[in-house]
Amino acid sequence: MATTLRTPDCFLEKADQCFRLANSSREVANELEALAQQFMAKAVELETAREKKSPEPSDAKSKTGNQPPK
Repeated sequence: MATTLRTPDCFLEKADQCFRLANSSREVANELEALAQQFMAKAVELETAREKKSPEPSDAKSKTGNQPPK
């Protein structure tokens, strides 16, 4: 069984697929656009959680008090 990675990029790719399919058939467009919005929201949620877990290097520097030499 294949393992599906749940990364922000994966959800953004699925959202893009939904938007493209929605443009090809108005019959299913509303459902696909709703799914695409859900995928985009999940991508943002995962990215936000990832950013909270690993602070930016500049943030770590300011928190430890390390300053560049003058």
